Amino acid sequence: METITDENQVGDLVENKVIGSFKLVNSKINFVGRNNILVCDSNINFLNATLTFQGDNSVVYLRSDLGDAFRLLIYNNSSFYVGRHSLFGAGISVNVNECQNVIIGDDCILSNQLHIFSSDYCSIYDCESKSRKNHSRSVYIGDHVWLGRFSHISRGVKIGSGAIIGDESFVLPNSRISSNTLSYGNPSRIVDRDVFFIKDFVASFRPTETLESQHYKSDVFIFNFVEKETFNIDAVDKALSNLHVESRMNFIKKLFVKSKHINRFYIG
Repeated sequence: METITDENQVGDLVENKVIGSFKLVNSKINFVGRNNILVCDSNINFLNATLTFQGDNSVVYLRSDLGDAFRLLIYNNSSFYVGRHSLFGAGISVNVNECQNVIIGDDCILSNQLHIFSSDYCSIYDCESKSRKNHSRSVYIGDHVWLGRFSHISRGVKIGSGAIIGDESFVLPNSRISSNTLSYGNPSRIVDRDVFFIKDFVASFRPTETLESQHYKSDVFIFNFVEKETFNIDAVDKALSNLHVESRMNFIKKLFVKSKHINRFYIG
């Protein structure tokens, strides 16, 4: 087992690798397994955070800070990616299990105390056929998505760019949430369509700012399907899952980091 509690300990790693710059404040990175890669793009700050690589051959690629008291548990042959300019609240936990991937795009809001899981942890079987029913599945969260406080994102969930998930919502396994929709509830359901949000914090608005906020002129947060631009998410996930750890890191960099397509995570 290899543990980092200080940036200067990166050079002591033997069986795992950290690429890029970061700062740890009351935080630690645990490598229980081997041949894992952590990429910190844009000088990532960790505050009261714990990242644990519980298995082998996994990639964590970070382009945004993860918020206070973030917890990540990632197992074998898995990937966790966070795009740029995404805002994380406090007490968020992410579990990437059973060789799956959790992908979070650019410009998202992940509110306090939300949970993301790629599995149910224990297997469920049909009584007659004895076949497994609850297969683990990757989670994909597009660009400019807002996940509300205390929400739970289950295995196999795919959320299109521009979608909003309300506070305390439970998104059922294998749900596909269309772009520019608003969902609420336990279980969550779409309650409004053709909507978008902007990241201005309205709580401190003065009367003039509230008046100005009644209309928004730009279409920049309205997403659409564009041929040769919008991802086939299932195909992307299959490609990720079939790659060795170094190749997977390069694939993530090519597809998610270098891609500038606005409508890449559109879901209709």
